[in-house]
Amino acid sequence: MKTVKKYSLTALIAALAIAAAMIPAVCAAPIYDVWAAQSTMIKAHLVSAGESGYFYTRNVTDLFADESNLYAAEADTLHKFTHSGEYLDGIAPTPDAQKYAVCSGKIFVLKSDGTVEVSADVTLDKVSDIYASGSKLYVLNENGITVYDVSADGGADTVNVRTLTVQTDAEKKYLAACSPEEIFVCTDAGANTCDILRITADGADKVYSRMYGIKGFASPAPSSVAILQPTGISLYEIKNGMLRRAANDTASGVEALTAGGGSIFALCGEGRIVKYDASLAKAEQIAASASDEDGFFRMPHGVSTRKDYMLVADYGNNRVAKITSVKSGDVRNDKVSYIDYAFSQPTAAVTDFLGNSYVSHDMDRIEVFDGDGGHLRTVKTEGAVIDDMKFDALGNLYILSRGSVMKIASDSLSDDSPEAAEVARGNYVSIAVAPSQTDEIYALDAEEKSVMRLRGGENSAKLFSFGKDAVSLTADLDKNIYLLTSDGRITKYSAKANYAESAAVSHEYESGYEIGAGAGYITLSLISNGIFSYGDIIVADPVRHCVKRIAAADYGVKAVDESFVPPEIGNDANDIVNVSGDRGRIIRTANFDLDIFERPMESTPLYTAEKGRNIIVIEYDTGVSAFARIGVDDVQTHRFVTGYVYKSLLSEALKYDAAPAKTATVFSSTPVYKYPSQNSPVLTDYEGYNDKTHAAAKDSAFAMLSFVSGYTDEYPNTGVWYRIKVADGKEGYIRSINVSVRGYLPDDIRPQTNAVILSVNGSTGTLVYLKNEKGEFVAADEYDTLPTGKRVEVIGAFDSSKEFTLVRCYNEGLGTLEGYVRTEYIKYDGLGVLPVIIVILVILATAGIISFFVWRKAAEKRKLTKA
Repeated sequence: MKTVKKYSLTALIAALAIAAAMIPAVCAAPIYDVWAAQSTMIKAHLVSAGESGYFYTRNVTDLFADESNLYAAEADTLHKFTHSGEYLDGIAPTPDAQKYAVCSGKIFVLKSDGTVEVSADVTLDKVSDIYASGSKLYVLNENGITVYDVSADGGADTVNVRTLTVQTDAEKKYLAACSPEEIFVCTDAGANTCDILRITADGADKVYSRMYGIKGFASPAPSSVAILQPTGISLYEIKNGMLRRAANDTASGVEALTAGGGSIFALCGEGRIVKYDASLAKAEQIAASASDEDGFFRMPHGVSTRKDYMLVADYGNNRVAKITSVKSGDVRNDKVSYIDYAFSQPTAAVTDFLGNSYVSHDMDRIEVFDGDGGHLRTVKTEGAVIDDMKFDALGNLYILSRGSVMKIASDSLSDDSPEAAEVARGNYVSIAVAPSQTDEIYALDAEEKSVMRLRGGENSAKLFSFGKDAVSLTADLDKNIYLLTSDGRITKYSAKANYAESAAVSHEYESGYEIGAGAGYITLSLISNGIFSYGDIIVADPVRHCVKRIAAADYGVKAVDESFVPPEIGNDANDIVNVSGDRGRIIRTANFDLDIFERPMESTPLYTAEKGRNIIVIEYDTGVSAFARIGVDDVQTHRFVTGYVYKSLLSEALKYDAAPAKTATVFSSTPVYKYPSQNSPVLTDYEGYNDKTHAAAKDSAFAMLSFVSGYTDEYPNTGVWYRIKVADGKEGYIRSINVSVRGYLPDDIRPQTNAVILSVNGSTGTLVYLKNEKGEFVAADEYDTLPTGKRVEVIGAFDSSKEFTLVRCYNEGLGTLEGYVRTEYIKYDGLGVLPVIIVILVILATAGIISFFVWRKAAEKRKLTKA
């Protein structure tokens, strides 16, 4: 783990008041008061798919059950489940419904005006409650209880002509029944208390107990009634003529109660549905809206997408989800994992181009993680709640805090204390950056009800105003703005229409329910995985506790420039970058794993080049300044992949060295390539080109130019590359294994060998050396190694006393070469310099001796003659 790094945001001055109503109870209100409304997202165990998922609802208000099924009622749908929580269907609700009951498959409705339609011919009024058990429908009104027998075909007939009389003048509030022989009724006793009555088939009734704060009734078994009170659920049984409490569950936040098939069902806060057995001894959650189970959310807020995954800041669950795939338009429990860190109410989660994740939480902290979820560092602000974060195409990080926008430059993000520069102060609640955007950011001013374009300092301008409470915004490639308002609508403001309100395109998000000012979050999808497409609008909905997809086509989102046609990499060398300046350096290195895109924008990658790969830069400034046009070898498919990458992920231009020689001569037909890759297009219009072989003709020569020293492609054993200039002045690239850069002679002129390479200390050969301008001997490239036993020609006189000797030899691959080898590795066929000198000295000495003896003999003769 790296050292913790901090920085100070000293200029965060303007105020965005975010309420902090922190109630940690299970059914408590969230920290943001704008999210305080309890809402629902039902979890369904989808039998057909064999795995859990989500079922999103708006606000479940009631439960009712029969012997087989369970129903959750909300304003726009009745959701039907099995008793185990398996989702079956969604049914259109009845307008003005206050309560439902179902028997024999038919749903009966108690409307808010107190009427119940029992059949086409029978409608009862002044009804206070209805209840179903088996095939019996019980209707409670001011006159008593009427029991109906509902046939299997859905018809309803009165089975008891007389109404069961409830002998009390008190208001009759609730009823519950498990059999026609036994019905429980709750009547108002005043002071928020109720009397419990038991009515038998003969109409007798009895006051069993007076209880406080009764909110619901259910009868799971004969002589048994479950009663909902503020303290939880209590189960009472008839024993010895008395109503005695048999069990209780003090679960808080229970809102509704029903029974069916011998089970009790309770609706808790946030839409949780809990199933109890008839004795209240066993409980299990069978459905939920917001939950801490894997794949669930509780008030999701910040969402971002990159590469092949989505990050969701799950504010209410104090965690950040990483979702790699989904199977439908909603984010469900599909391949979800969590960043392993103890977050405290995360509000935003964004990912940079390297795959590092930035998560704001704990009011004023940003945690940074690598692509594997490893914690890198903590960035601390000065008491400023961070509401939103965005990266632009250059990797700069924008932070929204207390209504003001700050910027941290990409080149300082990894510093110990990166500086944050103020972009603009205001009452902003959301920020957005269009894909590939580098020069501006959009901000939503909730107080002024306007969208601003911020370019730093004084370069701010109002784009348009709107008349509703807005909560979040995003922007597409054409800089169209998409605004999420508190009434659950998303409105598109067209940049081409100058953001005119009359030209705005508006749609309801879901059913257009109120999400509350300040709640909700939208962004654009930057991934494509079969369900999500590039440019889809993603909504984090804190009311339904869900993340939803809205197809780009529904709003005409401009995600991809369809008019853009990637340039062809042809065989014309005229458009090769000029390497005389730094911007034209053609070889750079991938500093990080590098996604290559088809267009100069972030979309689905064509290819990913690993860190350290050689990158051929075709164009360094494409007009979209964040991107460079590049090429790289795909070694698996043997193709030259071209596309666009973020320039910030490339190294500085690699250093160019002088050419190893002024000219290079081809000794074997070889192509001249447009780029230094054997999968690159081949130049075809230069002197020496062979039309039949599509290669440079043998013995043709080229001028050599400076290039990256020892540059190789990604394929093994293919040699280094040289940059050359052909006869007509164009440039190209050629592999060194096909040319000779020194001492070349045609194949038919062979060296006259007079020596052989020896083995020294067990060596298998020796290196060849060249003499540089300083007279120093330096080793030649890897191809100039002479094996033991190789016949060579010693050029000049052989002197065994020297360290190096100049030799010439013929190589089948490189032609005739000249170079120096250490003299100790040479066995010379003839006499070397020293033996010749010795012979000469011997001859001279012999001659001297002979001369001496001749002179001496002659002298003796002269002496005798005189005598």
